[in-house]
Amino acid sequence: MLLFPNVEKLTRSYLLPLLRERFGSGVKITTDIPSGTDWISGDPWLVVLTVTGTGRRRSVVFEEALIGYHGYAPTKDKAHDLIAYTRALLEDWPNRSNIVAGATGNARPADATDSTRYPAYYGSSSLLFRGTEA
Repeated sequence: MLLFPNVEKLTRSYLLPLLRERFGSGVKITTDIPSGTDWISGDPWLVVLTVTGTGRRRSVVFEEALIGYHGYAPTKDKAHDLIAYTRALLEDWPNRSNIVAGATGNARPADATDSTRYPAYYGSSSLLFRGTEA
């Protein structure tokens, strides 16, 4: 029997130290915008993950997951850079770990500024995660 990893948890654990190394310790990764986020004076750096997809098996031991990521940062350029770097890290993940067998970008960074009026960009990637025997 094969078990596949908690993609959301694994992705947060992988990305957070690498994003903080580049953009500072204030970067947070969540699955929803935290209530009480101070958009006016707080200047949050935030990556909001959405893990979805059919979980389609690509082979006996690999399952595909779609990971969407919204990045919020103090300026549009910084939000773009946050998402572009997130995408690059996800695409490089197979080179850093044997749990991910492949990664492709699905959506390049796109302006996603919403009702918060805080600069935001969006991207998405498909990744193949290796199952382990239970």
